[in-house]
Amino acid sequence: MELTSVTLDEVFAAAQARAASLVPETSGYLALAVADASARLPYLLEDPMVMLTSEGTVKVSRGTQVVPPEESATRIRELLARLLDCSAGSMPALAATAKPRSESADDVETFIRELEAALVPVNRAAARRALARLARETVRAKDSGRLRRRKRRAQPSSAPAAPEAPRAAAPIAAPAVAAPPIAPHAVAAPPIEEAVEVEFTPHAPPPIEVEPVVEPTPIPEEPPTMIDAEVAPVAAVAAAPAAEAPAPAPVKVSSKNAVASLGSTAKSDVDDLLERFVVSTLSSPESMREARASLKRLAGLDPTPPPPAAAEIRRLTAALESVARAKREVPAPELPPALPKRSGFRAGMVAIALIALVAAGLLGHYLPRLLAAATPPDHALTSAPSR
Repeated sequence: MELTSVTLDEVFAAAQARAASLVPETSGYLALAVADASARLPYLLEDPMVMLTSEGTVKVSRGTQVVPPEESATRIRELLARLLDCSAGSMPALAATAKPRSESADDVETFIRELEAALVPVNRAAARRALARLARETVRAKDSGRLRRRKRRAQPSSAPAAPEAPRAAAPIAAPAVAAPPIAPHAVAAPPIEEAVEVEFTPHAPPPIEVEPVVEPTPIPEEPPTMIDAEVAPVAAVAAAPAAEAPAPAPVKVSSKNAVASLGSTAKSDVDDLLERFVVSTLSSPESMREARASLKRLAGLDPTPPPPAAAEIRRLTAALESVARAKREVPAPELPPALPKRSGFRAGMVAIALIALVAAGLLGHYLPRLLAAATPPDHALTSAPSR
């Protein structure tokens, strides 16, 4: 990880621009680190002399002017007050520590004790992480160009006047002669250092792209078609009588008469419907087929082909019968000869091996006896008389 550092004035600029997160606790830890660094030898500290690294450590450059402990403590309290002014939020204990003290015994050690009491519990590891995060955020704001410096001249400090040399006293006897005044020694003024002030310049917001408004394509409207038609006069509806007429008495009708009347009504309605749709003229099958074909042509469908003639049917039937007869007359394919099974061969070999083993056993059992019977005894050979 690359180690980077920022100055205290850059931290102030980033906090004022809200480009870095500075809270009261982080301000207290930063002031505590500066006080620890300048407690033993209090120099006159300026903001560019304090460096904050990205690892959370605070480095203070060695100054050239030593100040009394009381003035050093007052300057560090002012530093804490400025940090709290730039912080987001408030902490009453730290605000009370940042107030100046009127006691003459105020020094940096006293400020450190008060600041540690305000930050109880003091967590050094958390403080280092918070300072490292503050340094990284300040570096990002600096690299992005959100901080801009401008130079201003510091007011020149008045050089102390050299003391005049004492006048030489004239002797009593000699005439009083005034000694010429001694010119003051010219003291070179210290070089004027240019103070650096950080000014925040907010970036202009990026332009917002506005989509062009698309107007709808005008659709020509056709004028309504006016049709002149004669309107048939509507007969006036007769007004209902004021008093309801008495309901007629129910008429008894036999079931046979009712069925006959319904049948005649249904038949007359069907005939009327057929006559209206001119279906009664399609009495023959040919006319019905022609009507169906014409309807299919109107609907975009292919008409059903007519059935084949009787001669075509006989021809197709004869062809099918010849094909079936040829299939029946085709001889069945000859199967290849069956190969001898290897299992029988193995069984024969096993049987031969068993017979050989039995023969070897018998030979081993009876061979010594046969050999003994065939060999003559030794005493017979020795007892034969010699002539």
